[in-house]
Amino acid sequence: MSQEITPALNSLEEVVTSPSRPHQKDRETAIRAELEKLQKINGAIEQSRISIQESTNYIKRIKESTVKANELIHIWSKILSQNKHTAELLADPQNVWQGASHEDEKVQDKMAEYEELAARYEQLVEEKKSGEKRRARRK
Repeated sequence: MSQEITPALNSLEEVVTSPSRPHQKDRETAIRAELEKLQKINGAIEQSRISIQESTNYIKRIKESTVKANELIHIWSKILSQNKHTAELLADPQNVWQGASHEDEKVQDKMAEYEELAARYEQLVEEKKSGEKRRARRK
């Protein structure tokens, strides 16, 4: 009887194992294909990350260059302004250099003139306020 059962068990084993082998191979093939796709996606994501990082570095460099360019433009503007002022001083025959002490006197005169104008302004403001108060009392 064991001789009759053995071939039957063997054939049953072939039936049970034979469909699973191709199925197992198909599954492994599908898993490997999915793995390859995931590896390609990971590679693309990594390339994107690297590109973004490089772009960020380029943008930082552009920003730094722009700030430095603005600083240079500001300095150049000051130089041109001073150049214009100096050229005007040299071209004006009334503006003859008479020494540092004379320049100090001119500055003092301008300051005194400014202080007189500021005091006059304050006086006018006070007069206006007092005139408004008088009008408010009359009403």
